[in-house]
Amino acid sequence: LRRLTSQVERIPMHVGGETGSQWIHRMVTGHHNLCKEQLRLSREIFISLANVLRAQQLLTDGSGKHMHIEEQLGIGLYMLAKPASVRDAAERFQHGVSTISRYFHKVLEALQILSTQIIRPYQSLNETHPEIQNNNKLWPFFKDCVGAIDGTLIHAVVADAVGKAHRDRKGDKSWNVMAVCSHNMLFTHINVGYEGSAHDSTIWKRSLGEARMGFPHPPPGKYYVVDSAYPNTLGYLSPHTGRDLRYHLPDFKRSGPPQGMFEHFNYLHSSCRNVIERIFAILKNRRKVL
Repeated sequence: LRRLTSQVERIPMHVGGETGSQWIHRMVTGHHNLCKEQLRLSREIFISLANVLRAQQLLTDGSGKHMHIEEQLGIGLYMLAKPASVRDAAERFQHGVSTISRYFHKVLEALQILSTQIIRPYQSLNETHPEIQNNNKLWPFFKDCVGAIDGTLIHAVVADAVGKAHRDRKGDKSWNVMAVCSHNMLFTHINVGYEGSAHDSTIWKRSLGEARMGFPHPPPGKYYVVDSAYPNTLGYLSPHTGRDLRYHLPDFKRSGPPQGMFEHFNYLHSSCRNVIERIFAILKNRRKVL
């Protein structure tokens, strides 16, 4: 038996077709929609991101058989966009599963470091945002609003033995992520790492109380709009609550325009805060892994 098995020819698993570097080259030189469809980034942004990672030495180009930064980044974005398993990516990029796994985690670490530089306010919080100034519905009522805060649940893959704390209100395993965004749909702060059972207000309090989190506090006289899961306090404006009061925009679409001053306020408040719900929806649509 040993003699017979020793004569079996060893056949490479990944053969033929495009190599990973050839596929990436096609993404950035082919049809302008191709890169966006496969990696969820335009080719211009993909190239720019690769150059930033290179300039800051968050990723390094390989030599010889080692891959360049563009292919490394492509592996990470491909797996996040589909989402694709390690084996799917190994077949797509024609590398072994251990190689794919190693570079995927390198890309995640690099993007995490980069996120601390780019997820921040890009306009002074003392200024009224143009998106508010140019919105007849919100101006001048929300002229001092600097952004919106909300939480979202991200699917969690954890063992049952430690998964109890991750069970959210629907019974699913998840992470509870708090995010802050500006009125032009840019994230300005994100707090991650909390189990799905954590209350939104708990995460908010920790974000405000820990200096290392770098939370962009509203200046005096300014505020964020938040939903009823957060306290109505200085710098944070929540809606009116009550058994018969409507708040969410779909409620008004289903059952007619707002009635009374509290519902009128809630309608405008929900319109202003809707930016955070839209940005969550876009993010989850582009990154199916979320």
